[in-house]
Amino acid sequence: MLRIETGKSAGVVTLLSYVSRERELDQIKSEFISTAAHECYQ
Repeated sequence: MLRIETGKSAGVVTLLSYVSRERELDQIKSEFISTAAHECYQ
């Protein structure tokens, strides 16, 4: 929360992060590792 000199609230700052792409890449990575590990043991 932002405060002005008198100590009263002046506003709020909100930060949003776009994580959908990051989650998608993590899933692709996990699937690749799982497939690669499976292939190694056949």
